[in-house]
Amino acid sequence: MDMDSGDPAGLRLEMLKAHLERSDTSIRAYDDHLYKIKGFAVTACSAATLFALQQKQAAMFIVAALAAVGFWILDANTKTIQRKFIDRSESIEKFFRDADLDHSAADEALRQMRQLLTIPEAFAASGGGSRFAALAKEMRRPGTYYLYVSIVVLVAGIATVIELAK
Repeated sequence: MDMDSGDPAGLRLEMLKAHLERSDTSIRAYDDHLYKIKGFAVTACSAATLFALQQKQAAMFIVAALAAVGFWILDANTKTIQRKFIDRSESIEKFFRDADLDHSAADEALRQMRQLLTIPEAFAASGGGSRFAALAKEMRRPGTYYLYVSIVVLVAGIATVIELAK
C-alpha cells in the first residue's frame, strides 16, 4: 500500500482490497470451525449413544439428542457470522465490478468506500432483523439441519428399538 501518495481514493481503494483479502481469510477460517463443530457433534453424540447402549440408560439417549440440538445451534450461530462476512465480501466485490474508478467519479467512489469500510453499520445492515431471527433462519437451512436432525432421528430410533426389545 503506497501511503505517501496524495490520492485519498487510491489509498482507500488499497485499504478496501486489503479488507477484502482479510474477509476471505475469515470466511475460510469459519469453514474450518464449522467442520470441527460437525466432527465434535458426531463424536459426542456417538459416545453418548454408545454409553447409553452399554449402560442401558434411557436418559443418556436424551443427553445425546440434546447434544445434537446444542451443536445444531452452535453450527447455525457460526454460519450466521460467516454469512455476514460473505455478504460483506460480496458487497466489496460488487463495488470493484460496478464502480467507475476514474477521477470523474472519485467523490461517489469515496462515499461508497466509506460505507463499505464502516464495519458495525455494514454488519448490522447485512443481518436483516434480530440476531435470534437470523439464527432461526440459519437453523432452518437444509445444509445446516440435515446432520443434526439425522443424529436426533438415529438416536431416537436406537432408543426405541432398545425399549421395544426389553
